[in-house]
Amino acid sequence: MGQNMAKEREEAFADVEYLSRIQSKYHTLTKKQKALAKFFLENAEQIGHLSISQVAAKAQTQPSSITRFCYALGYKGFSEYKFHLTRQLLTPSAFSEEIRLKDTLPVITQKLLHMNTEAIAETLNGIDEQTLSLSALALLSAKQIFLFGQGGPHASIDFAQHLLLQVGVISQAISDSSTMLIAAALLKKNDVAMIISFSGETAPIVEAASIARQNGAKIIAITAHPASAIARMANHHFCYSRNIPDDLFYLHISRICEILTVSLLQTYIRKHTSDLSYLPKITDAITKNRSRRRAPSEEE
Repeated sequence: MGQNMAKEREEAFADVEYLSRIQSKYHTLTKKQKALAKFFLENAEQIGHLSISQVAAKAQTQPSSITRFCYALGYKGFSEYKFHLTRQLLTPSAFSEEIRLKDTLPVITQKLLHMNTEAIAETLNGIDEQTLSLSALALLSAKQIFLFGQGGPHASIDFAQHLLLQVGVISQAISDSSTMLIAAALLKKNDVAMIISFSGETAPIVEAASIARQNGAKIIAITAHPASAIARMANHHFCYSRNIPDDLFYLHISRICEILTVSLLQTYIRKHTSDLSYLPKITDAITKNRSRRRAPSEEE
C-alpha cells in the first residue's frame, strides 16, 4: 500500500517536476545560476528544442555553466533536465484549458478542480524543510512581526495573522502603503516582515521590504516568482505555483496557495514548539464563543 501511495504521489508531481526543482533549490543557487534559472523559466518552450551549446549561446554563458546549473538542480546533466522539461511541455495540463463563458457548470467544476489540484501539488512539492525551519525560528525569535500584502494578498495576510495567532505568534497585518512604510521603519534587527505578493514586484511592498531589510529585519516572502524583487530581497522565500493564469477566473487559486504555505508554516511551528500550554486556552476560548453564538438560536 505504501509503495502504491508513493507511486501515485510521484505521478501526481511528474508534470511539475522541473519547475518544483528550480523553486525548491533557488535559494541554494549562485548569483549566476539564479540568472540561468530565470532564463530557463522564461524560455522553457525554446530550450526544449535546443542543444546545450545553443542554450549557452542564447544565455550568454558556457555549456559547462549550463551543466553545473543542471547538477545544482539534482539532474545528471542537461539531457535529463531537457527530458523533464519536454515531458512537462507535452503533457496536457489543465492550466492550458481556459474556462470559457459557454462552459457548462460541470465542465467549469472539473477545470477548477484540476487547476487547484495542480497548483497545490506544485506549491507543496516546492517547499523544503530548511526554509520552513528557518522561517519558524525567525518568527518565534522576533519581538515584532508585520505582514505586508496588497490587493488579493490583503485577504491572505489577514488570514495569516489569524493562523499565526493560533500558535501563539502575535503579528499585525498591514495593507495600506503609508502604514507599511511606517511599520517597516519601526522594525529592528531580528524582527520579521512577512510579505505575500503574487508578482513580488508591487512597488510599495518592495519599498517597505527594502526599509525593513536595511533595519536588520528578516524578510519572509511568499510569491509566485522566484526571480522577483521581493524574492531576491528575502532571507527565506516560499515560491508557489507560477502557472496560475492572471485572470479573474483563477485569482482565488493564488490565495489558496498563499494560505496553504502559511498553514504549513503554522503546523511546523506547532510541531516544533516545546511550550504548548497556550493551546487549551485557545481551544477553550473558541469553544465558549461558539456556545454563546448558538445559545440564542436554541432558545428561539
